[in-house]
Amino acid sequence: MRQAGPEVPQGTGRIVALWGPKGSPGTSTVALNLAFELSALKVETLLVDADVYGGTLAQSLDVDPEAPGLPWLAHRLSREGMEPEEARSMAKEVCPGGPRFLPGLPRAELWTEVPATLWPELAELFRKLAAFTLVDLAFCLEEEEELMYDMVRLRRNGLTRAVLASADTVLAVSRADPVGLRSLILAWPALVEAAGGEGKVEVVLNRTRGGGARYVREASELLQEHLGKKPVALIPEDPEAFWEAMRHGRALREMRRRSQAQLALAELALVLVGSPSLPKRGLLSRLGLRRRAEQEPIRIGTRDRKASRGEGRLQGGTAAGAGFPGGDPEP
Repeated sequence: MRQAGPEVPQGTGRIVALWGPKGSPGTSTVALNLAFELSALKVETLLVDADVYGGTLAQSLDVDPEAPGLPWLAHRLSREGMEPEEARSMAKEVCPGGPRFLPGLPRAELWTEVPATLWPELAELFRKLAAFTLVDLAFCLEEEEELMYDMVRLRRNGLTRAVLASADTVLAVSRADPVGLRSLILAWPALVEAAGGEGKVEVVLNRTRGGGARYVREASELLQEHLGKKPVALIPEDPEAFWEAMRHGRALREMRRRSQAQLALAELALVLVGSPSLPKRGLLSRLGLRRRAEQEPIRIGTRDRKASRGEGRLQGGTAAGAGFPGGDPEP
């Protein structure tokens, strides 16, 4: 049974938006694994797929993407309202002790099912459900022209912008290579404008590799020069660990605990839990949080044995192992 984490008064849960520029920086992967790391700290966590161009979290978690999720919740909320306990029963735990998960759009063309005008009500509901709600967002921030749909004016990117504006913290995920850094720097003004200021926006450098400490230092200095910020987390590239987790529809904590990438994500979770505004915490305080996590571990899992061996039945042909009928690809 999950032991109680830090008490959060009902309705005061925090919303953390995870966003990344074009170029597949790994935003969804960071969101998924960060949710598991927060749950391991005994913090009630809800993971929401709000990518209006078609999310991947359901497949990454080996969850049926056609299961009732964010579109269904938005539909009910707009017509009948919904009590927190009813929403809680729908956003089920991915595994015992793990985060709750709300799937997103099963198909990208269904983006009109979750209008931006409903986000304030959704956010209020999420704050009552969990201490932390992690919202995985699409990359595009453009304010496109309004479309008329069923007598309602809609913008596809409106939901992304609404989430960014209301979030307590925005984590901008960027690849650590030159192309990824440039994409983030170019998109930064639009991101800051959508978020309502840069104070709540922090940078996560993903897939750090190559030149080692020197390259990471140079990348951090580049961000400091152009954005006025240094990254709050450096997540190493670990393709073998991430591949194994994705192939089995699991998180790194379940499949490759103590890998360098998992430890970096655990550290980011500690920073989130330790402060409402993501300051650069002192060493002693962070060590105290880390010691607590090590002394009070939570076992995440377990799920079906066949699924853990990659033999689980595909849910509608979209489970994590789909697309590799001949076995694992060559490394």
